[in-house]
Amino acid sequence: MKNENISLWQRRIADKKSSGLKLDEWCTLNQLTKHAYYYWKRKLADMEISSSDASLFVEVPAEPAVKKGTMSDTMLIQ
Repeated sequence: MKNENISLWQRRIADKKSSGLKLDEWCTLNQLTKHAYYYWKRKLADMEISSSDASLFVEVPAEPAVKKGTMSDTMLIQ
């Protein structure tokens, strides 16, 4: 996906919100379809969610399991 398209649709969606127009009117004025508007609105929302999800999860390495009574268990206790 090209960054130009993303920027263009971010501006368009912001323009629609600030216009106060109904979607039908705004789409007619801008020669766009409602389908395209909803497609890009959803796509941009999904991109925001996926980029914010990356910071929610952190990989934590697991410590190796140690069996009781093994040589390594004895060495760890000492």
